[in-house]
Amino acid sequence: MKLISFLITFFIFLLNTFSQIFIKVTADDNDLADAPGAIANTYTGCAWIDYDNDGWLDMFWVQRGLYHNTGVSFEKNTDADIAVTSGIGTSWSDYNNDGFIDCFIAGGGTNGSSLYKNKGDGTFTKITSGPLTPATGLRAWACAWGDIDNDSYTDIVLAAPFGFAGIDDENKFLLNKGDGTFEKLDTILITQGTAPYTIATWSDYDMDG
Repeated sequence: MKLISFLITFFIFLLNTFSQIFIKVTADDNDLADAPGAIANTYTGCAWIDYDNDGWLDMFWVQRGLYHNTGVSFEKNTDADIAVTSGIGTSWSDYNNDGFIDCFIAGGGTNGSSLYKNKGDGTFTKITSGPLTPATGLRAWACAWGDIDNDSYTDIVLAAPFGFAGIDDENKFLLNKGDGTFEKLDTILITQGTAPYTIATWSDYDMDG
């Protein structure tokens, strides 16, 4: 019995010894660690992405900004040209297959949602054509990229919680046409009816491809 107790204790010791340990980063020269805290009474999403393809994961924080990972610290990218005064959720994908990941921000109220194309030089361009204009026509809480038709171009679904954040309509779906433009589909099932939808996610649950 003593041997069993010893082995169990030793096993737990090994688990603790080799387990991952997290510490809070508080360095003064780290812009992300020094960023303002959460905005009161407001939800803001974030995403880890490598927007400059340097092998280091960068951080985008809605309403706070884009933070470049230098490999030793984070520096706020003040030249990104991504609006940080509004927005709720975010999702990133290389929608035009140019090798650089692009940013979609879901938002409600008077600002709505916006797509920002990665120019590959650390800056972004807001897309204002097709169904992306006006932005208030795409009010949403969350968003998620996925390839609904297997054409190698990612499409995006927007979750719209009716009655929240100035959202007074249904979910939205934008089909990527593969030429840099999108088509808003209003007749598919996920855009029918209103409810407090707050999360958007994709999966092939029935494994049919």
